[in-house]
Amino acid sequence: MPPSENRSPLPALIPFLIVSGVHLAGHLASFEPLALATKPLLIPLLAGAVLWLSRGRRSSGVILLLAALLFSWLGDLALLGDGDSWFLIGLGCFLVAHLGYVALFSSRVGSGKPAVWSVVYAAWFALLLVILVPHLGGMLAPVVGYGLVICTMAAIATRCGWMVSLGAALFLLSDSILAVNAFVDAADIPVAGFLVMLTYLSGQGFIAIGIVRLLGSARRTEPVAVGSDTR
Repeated sequence: MPPSENRSPLPALIPFLIVSGVHLAGHLASFEPLALATKPLLIPLLAGAVLWLSRGRRSSGVILLLAALLFSWLGDLALLGDGDSWFLIGLGCFLVAHLGYVALFSSRVGSGKPAVWSVVYAAWFALLLVILVPHLGGMLAPVVGYGLVICTMAAIATRCGWMVSLGAALFLLSDSILAVNAFVDAADIPVAGFLVMLTYLSGQGFIAIGIVRLLGSARRTEPVAVGSDTR
């Protein structure tokens, strides 16, 4: 039995939680150097927690989760740059991350069909279109395509239990706040950077730990083959 199956995730998450707190404090205090310095550390620390909690497992599910986190980290780095080019690179990286999550939620974890209530994400997508489309200009196609993918990801996550579902919803909320604040001049959302990162980090954390737990549960229920190593 891998040691992670009876382990609380909290000790492994402590570095991620501490640096996340420092990062969010930088946003609240409008101290951008602190927020910028800590941002590249956030997702690697979460990936480290996933590796620690998943040690002993070399499944495709863990690999997909780590790949999604990798592309999320690349997206974080790209969004540190200025201008449309860096924004599009970041959008592309996060698009790959969400496609990884779609693949993970669809086939590697969870069961059954998405929850009936997941149709709310279709309404969410429609509302975002109403708000954003008049302001997108040349960014219309990439932003609308990205929105469709992340809303699909959130809907499919509902087949993976409450923790992954909550994480996906928070991730979607984070991107929604970011998009509205970036493209709608009249929005001017207070402490937008703090809200974007709070929901983003919470979402990624809930998804990662939820997936690790689901993969551990699936492993425990697998039949043990005769003659296999059960250490």
